[in-house]
Amino acid sequence: MTMQHAAVERPTLAEQTNQALQDIMSGLSEDVQAAVAGSFERLLDSDVAKDAVGVGNEVPDFTLPDVRGGDLRLSEALKQGPVVLSFSRGGWCPFCNLEFNALQQRLPEMKALGATLIGVSPRRRTTRCLRWRSIS
Repeated sequence: MTMQHAAVERPTLAEQTNQALQDIMSGLSEDVQAAVAGSFERLLDSDVAKDAVGVGNEVPDFTLPDVRGGDLRLSEALKQGPVVLSFSRGGWCPFCNLEFNALQQRLPEMKALGATLIGVSPRRRTTRCLRWRSIS
């Protein structure tokens, strides 16, 4: 007897993020929900994203300590090929964790294209870099 497994579709990152936001908001009082909603509106109405670095833009070179105790220099990583650079506020941030999980799932595709995924996150008063590797 052969069993066929239907492909299970995972929610998109946007769907997961929206669900996490709904879960967080549902646990807040109405006045706090209103304050958070107002903050989101002001942020979306602002021009803060106009100066954001986008796909294909050049960024200044940097060197940061990595999780192994060494240093990671962006220009050295770029010698190996393209770099996907992701910033996180920390492991306590549910939205950052969702993004990191989504990036980890796409890591085999990035590696197949010759790209390196580098995550930058504050940790113990310093900023540390993590170069992701495939989980086998």
